[in-house]
Amino acid sequence: MSELGDGEGKPIAVSLEGRELTLLLVRQGQLVFAYSDRCPHMGISLLWDRKLLVTPDGSHLRCANHDALFRIRDGVCVAGPCIDERLEAVATRVAGGRVWLLPRPARDASR
Repeated sequence: MSELGDGEGKPIAVSLEGRELTLLLVRQGQLVFAYSDRCPHMGISLLWDRKLLVTPDGSHLRCANHDALFRIRDGVCVAGPCIDERLEAVATRVAGGRVWLLPRPARDASR
């Protein structure tokens, strides 16, 4: 976690549930939020030249393609072409100075 300053974000490549994907990690205080790198507007990356754009106040992610703004705390789009849609979140836990990605809850197969 020390590699990620407060209000900063960075993309990381991971293998999650058998899929290779890019996650966007963003730190706010002692919390780290993770989102799949897919803008809900067109399903493309939010990155600009492999960099994650965070607003100067550290409260929003900016899509480099459509200028949409997403709240870091919940991934909801608050400005741009996909207002009220949200980024796909990945649960995290910070322990021992490391960021851990948590598995998704198992789906109930009887439903």
